[in-house]
Amino acid sequence: MEYRNTFGQFDRRTYELPGHDDLRHTLLRDFHNGVTLEVIAAKASQAIGRQCRAYVSYGFLCVVAEYTE
Repeated sequence: MEYRNTFGQFDRRTYELPGHDDLRHTLLRDFHNGVTLEVIAAKASQAIGRQCRAYVSYGFLCVVAEYTE
């Protein structure tokens, strides 16, 4: 997971998120079990308290959380 600011730039500080690895593995497992991208985005949003969107790019599940500084 990565944060993207309002200008579309990435914030690479995602490893400071508590529970980041558990959340990543849970979302990936859900995706493999057929859960929709909308549901995955909603779960991520609820877990980290920021609006998220999910998509697939080059075969990878991507979850991006919006943020403002």
